[in-house]
Amino acid sequence: MMTLERLEKLDRAKTPPRQKLEPQQLITPERPTIVEPSAIIRPQIGNARIDIPVTGPAHTIGAAREAATVGPNYQDDEQDYLERTARARPIDLERIAMRCRIKAIACRHQTLRQNQERDTPEEFESRQKMNELIAKAKAIPDCFLWMFFRKGLPTSDRQLKLIAQCYEAVADTAELCHAIEPIDSWPDEELVPEALQLLSTTSSALRVSLEETWLTQPDIDQNEVHQWLKLVTAEHRYHVRHHMQLNDPANPETDSPAAQLQAREMLSQLREQRARREQAERLMKKATYHAQKIRDAAESPYDEELPDHDCQRVNEAVDALVELDPHGLDGMIRELTAIALPTLFSNGVELHERMVAAAAQRATNPKPSDTPDDAGAPQRRSWSDDVLRVRELFDGGQIVVVGGEPRRDAIERMIDAFGLDRVEWPELTEHGSAEPMRAPISHPRTRLVVVLIKLTGHEHADRARDLARQAAVPLVHMPAGYNPEQIAAEVLNQASAQLQAN
Repeated sequence: MMTLERLEKLDRAKTPPRQKLEPQQLITPERPTIVEPSAIIRPQIGNARIDIPVTGPAHTIGAAREAATVGPNYQDDEQDYLERTARARPIDLERIAMRCRIKAIACRHQTLRQNQERDTPEEFESRQKMNELIAKAKAIPDCFLWMFFRKGLPTSDRQLKLIAQCYEAVADTAELCHAIEPIDSWPDEELVPEALQLLSTTSSALRVSLEETWLTQPDIDQNEVHQWLKLVTAEHRYHVRHHMQLNDPANPETDSPAAQLQAREMLSQLREQRARREQAERLMKKATYHAQKIRDAAESPYDEELPDHDCQRVNEAVDALVELDPHGLDGMIRELTAIALPTLFSNGVELHERMVAAAAQRATNPKPSDTPDDAGAPQRRSWSDDVLRVRELFDGGQIVVVGGEPRRDAIERMIDAFGLDRVEWPELTEHGSAEPMRAPISHPRTRLVVVLIKLTGHEHADRARDLARQAAVPLVHMPAGYNPEQIAAEVLNQASAQLQAN
């Protein structure tokens, strides 16, 4: 009888053993091939279209199509452009003029060097001068004397001389435009667009003259001048008629020398006017000092006679002012008359005839801005309706200007436009005390405080705001210039309600 264990052994003996398969004999199932969607995208670059194959999920292809068909964003308006440019490095016209003058000298020196034989005494001397010019250029930021670059292709003598003349023309016109900054406060409004046009002409001529050189990028000075012109014309609403576009180039041989000559004449006149204005300011300060002493003596209960010395000094200052004939002369004389009169007439003091005329005019009309300066003077300019509305809100009184340096011509225009008794413009230093503006802002006749934000430090602006709040006087911020039309617009926009309430 077979046991269970015996039966299991027989069963295992009848079953054949399993064969082990080698790795190469294993069958791996094939993975299905996944075909991703693809498409041809045709974006437009300029006036051309190119084919770009795009592979990926449907949403990827859709995003690529959308990116290729979206047009340019025209919402980058003028204000965005101005803010973006303001954040960039400021463009210094004075530095541009310095670089251009060094480049002009280097161009003319290169015409000498490239015609000399190597290793001669003359060539060695010219090499020393070249090294001196390079050392000067390195001391000025971004001043690269490309004409000395050894790997550059040579430029003809004629072209180098023409480029040198164009560099000098840019330097002269850049100095002219630098002299009229800040543009908003310049008294001769017709001068500004003329100076900008001269700078545009010389810049375009320089660009044209550099086209035949080995330079592959724009010259930094020509490029910065063009960027400065774009910024100024957009900010101050000036239109430069010619040579701002590539399709309107200036002629380096004719336009540039003519613009340079005109710029030099204008710059000479500006410097002469500035010197006369500074001399007039000194005379005015001297006359004001002695006129105040006359008034103090007249109002003092202890002095019986007016000081002859001070009366003589006032008359001498007025004589010198009349000879200088600066802009705003009659306003200066009216101011002296307002300080020293009517006390002088009551004491029989001999006065300069211009002061006598101003006193007579003041007697008939206490607001000198409402009448012509004298019988032969041109009529007072007409102001816009906004200025007249602000004049009614002021009703005389005075305004206080905070920021920058006091300008006699600007003060005269404000008095004339708004019918003011006076304009207080305290002199403040950058890190000095703000106390000089406390008294004029707190004065009971003060109608408005004007803060020139581009010409005022943050501390002085904040302090002016606090003092104006304490005195319950309206305050306006001037973002750009400060001529009467701009002041009137900002007053109506920022402070008309407060003025009407007062």
